Amino acid sequence: MEKRISYIEAIHALHPTGRFVMQASHKKDLTEAEYNSRYKEITSVTGGVDKDEAVFSTDPKDFKVTYTAAKAKYDELIAKGNTPATTLSAAVKKIEELEAKVASLESG
Repeated sequence: MEKRISYIEAIHALHPTGRFVMQASHKKDLTEAEYNSRYKEITSVTGGVDKDEAVFSTDPKDFKVTYTAAKAKYDELIAKGNTPATTLSAAVKKIEELEAKVASLESG
């Protein structure tokens, strides 16, 4: 079975602690500006045992995984035969295309 890859998998492969948040990264042509606006580095945790709260940085200087590194890892994972992850609307469109093709083959 093929593996669907997003930038999150690429970042996880590179990040030393896994302490980051990435929003809406299921886009294969993510730009550096989009990456930087969607990525948050967890720089510390405060609040004690019962009230842990993450402290985030959105400053690219604090990112442990830069866009350039994430993009290179993403491209490497795709080159190894993985499939880019898609948004739901893209997946629905692909299903509709395949259903139309099956209907066409069945009719004749």
